[in-house]
Amino acid sequence: MQLKEGIKIYIDTPLPEDRIYLSNGLKAMERTYRGMQCLEGGFMPQKPWRKPNNEERNLLFAPSETQMNYRETVGIVKLPSEIITYCQKMPIAEADSEDAFKAIQQNQTYDYMALTSAIDAFVDQYASSLYDRHCIGFHLGNPGFEVGTIDSNTGQLIGLHIDSWDKLPTHEAINATNRICFNMGSEDRYFLMINQSLEAIAQMLHQKDASLPASLEQYTRPQLLKTFFKNYPEYPAIRIRLKPYEAYIAPTENIIHDGDLSEKVAPDVTYTIRGYLDVQPKTLENIS
Repeated sequence: MQLKEGIKIYIDTPLPEDRIYLSNGLKAMERTYRGMQCLEGGFMPQKPWRKPNNEERNLLFAPSETQMNYRETVGIVKLPSEIITYCQKMPIAEADSEDAFKAIQQNQTYDYMALTSAIDAFVDQYASSLYDRHCIGFHLGNPGFEVGTIDSNTGQLIGLHIDSWDKLPTHEAINATNRICFNMGSEDRYFLMINQSLEAIAQMLHQKDASLPASLEQYTRPQLLKTFFKNYPEYPAIRIRLKPYEAYIAPTENIIHDGDLSEKVAPDVTYTIRGYLDVQPKTLENIS
């Protein structure tokens, strides 16, 4: 199926061609994946992956001079070199357990608090508000997995999904906080997304089948996900490569998304903060 214009990708400098890929549609997840139970009705990208053509790149990328709406944009940023150097003095990229993180935090050789404070100060440059911030912090993923998110209540792999940290109903998700997620490991990882907002997906569904609601008020998140997959299994997912110390800024409560760790062998380490974050940096004087 042809890619539709929707969620934009913003970056100050153009990404090389090997950083963005499109899937061959979507597929249902099996009941188990690599020995782990999967959510019934869950779905994931269908391989093979391919590079976008020029028309698709024009649909995906936002011009650098454009003032972007954080609710409908994914930004790609990188930590400054001085913070990267600080990170590399600690064995964060090799941490493979919660105990390993505790050891780093408690080791007086490392100034762990100074590191997290420096990362927080970097994120401040992208904040439209210094309120409504929540630091999720470090997280360990499953290297080698094509989809990475696990339901903390059931232990199931859930595949492509919509976040609900802010506990807002689906039709108010556009007002939710977004998130910045840094790749703190030693290898590349990927951000997966469907490049359509939840409202746009509801419109797509109604256009295809007039009996389906056009309003998000009629959908729960699971209902919207299942209805989209049922009606648009051929729609391509987008895969964005994130190198070590790069991050995505994304409205993960307003888009279908996940992480792809399929090329990782070393520990998958991320650091995440939620808040009202723009994809373009600003001076602190302009932050309310």
